[in-house]
Amino acid sequence: MKYSPAPDNPNQIELLIEKDKDRLFSTLHTYLVLNACFAKGFLPSEEWLPGDWFFYQCKAYGPLEIRLPLVGPIENAKLGLEANYIKLTVVPLTPRPDSSLSAPNVHAYVFKMIFPIFTEFYENHLGEIRSCYGDAAAKWPTIWQFARIVRNAMAHGSHINITNPNAAPVSWKGLSYGPAQNGRKIFGADIEVGDILMLMFLMSSALDGVDIANKLRGL
Repeated sequence: MKYSPAPDNPNQIELLIEKDKDRLFSTLHTYLVLNACFAKGFLPSEEWLPGDWFFYQCKAYGPLEIRLPLVGPIENAKLGLEANYIKLTVVPLTPRPDSSLSAPNVHAYVFKMIFPIFTEFYENHLGEIRSCYGDAAAKWPTIWQFARIVRNAMAHGSHINITNPNAAPVSWKGLSYGPAQNGRKIFGADIEVGDILMLMFLMSSALDGVDIANKLRGL
């Protein structure tokens, strides 16, 4: 994963995720196609233009939004093609009126779309983590310890589910989850879709030894 200030705005960070180079590419490409299909129900595709994007805001990570391309993924999928790279932009959150996608009943499905995507990425690379750090989650990088809790919550109705009563709490961005938080519903309340995407970026970076978090502190 490559990252750099956007050419036209130093307050924006561009993330470049390349096919056959970045472990996140395939999973993220699938997610972009799903999002474009979902968005089609709210905005006629003939109104989409190259360069258009949709965004997901962060909550735990800070007042940021992640912008993803709207045009390209679904068009390529129809032709049986994939792009050679995906370019995302992380920018300070821009206040704007709520859209139809913000309605609570719709937003619930927006979350559910990313659950299997996150779970796939987590499970696909869990073996790498165990090979490097062992089976004991307490020895994993903190971002992967936190991801484990998030992944389990996705499988348990969005609620914290920690079965070991002696497990130490795991913290990330001001959130701390341990046995005392069992049953807490976290999605929407603590964590937004943008945070889940950010978790995936950081999980991938941890495996690659890249400190993307340091770069994002400048926003």
